[in-house]
Amino acid sequence: MNRLQNILAGSAVLFALCGGAYAAVRSTPVTVVNSEAEPVPVVTEDERNIRTPFAVRVTTPFGMFRGIPTSDRVAGDDFTVPAGQILVVEHISLRATMANEDEIGYVEARFASDSESVTHYLPVQTDTRSLPASSTQKIVSQGWQIRFFADPGSEIILNLNSIAGSPGGVAIYSLSGYLVPNDSPGLGR
Repeated sequence: MNRLQNILAGSAVLFALCGGAYAAVRSTPVTVVNSEAEPVPVVTEDERNIRTPFAVRVTTPFGMFRGIPTSDRVAGDDFTVPAGQILVVEHISLRATMANEDEIGYVEARFASDSESVTHYLPVQTDTRSLPASSTQKIVSQGWQIRFFADPGSEIILNLNSIAGSPGGVAIYSLSGYLVPNDSPGLGR
């Protein structure tokens, strides 16, 4: 016999010896009763991952922080996460009109809930280009892909601090992400 015939003969003997064992591993049929009075619950992927797109734009002049006058180096404001929802922030962008000689010192996103507060300092690129806004001002942009979770009712505070100050300047923050019901199993965290 050649090699192929030996392999085939061995396989046939092995199948004959083990064939009965494989037959015993079969599944047992199950009958599901799905009556109108007690229907079997079915949850689709869309129902499990309920996400509502979210975007907000916050505009504040330099010299204001949460509606309170302050140094012209500061431009900050806040908004509140809707009740019953968790906000997942995935992107923050900033467009600042500032004095030509001014630079962004730092940008922070602060999450405040009850007596707790967590601040995230966002990295600022120093070698960015700017566009002229007037003879004394320029427009600078920054963007961050992030993933923050904010609880229902939390305040999200956005703040820019500049190096020299920019009287007459303005900061525009845009946040995007999605809202998820507070009790959702598909929070992604």
